[in-house]
Amino acid sequence: MDRAPAHILVPVDGSDDALDAVELAGVMARALGADLTLMHVVDESVAGGAALANLDEALRQARVDELARPVLDAAWARLGALRGELVAGELVVPGDSPQDEIRKAVVERGIELLVMSHTHHAPLTELFFGSTSRALLERAPCPILLVP
Repeated sequence: MDRAPAHILVPVDGSDDALDAVELAGVMARALGADLTLMHVVDESVAGGAALANLDEALRQARVDELARPVLDAAWARLGALRGELVAGELVVPGDSPQDEIRKAVVERGIELLVMSHTHHAPLTELFFGSTSRALLERAPCPILLVP
């Protein structure tokens, strides 16, 4: 990459670590003149599983948006006054694999930098479930900045 990224994506999961990543990405986006998109993947299995899948598309998306709203509101609040200085948007998608949905969004939206938190899990949890940040690092479609 021979220039500053023009579009930054920040996946958020509601954790304090993710909010730290939002804040850093906001400062970077302002300094670079980049667009900023916040993304939340709503786990369908937690959000109603089969019942959610059986809804028509408009009702399904409305339910997914409702579940994502508190997470995204917290992220926007973390940006504070900085939000007014940014070209910013949000993306809410249902899915059972956050890393796949994030990869897809990066490619489809021309994201040039992914800024995300890395939450440390217990070794056994990491062994069985892995982590979203680790999975993305292994097959990253763009540069990634991990915020500890």
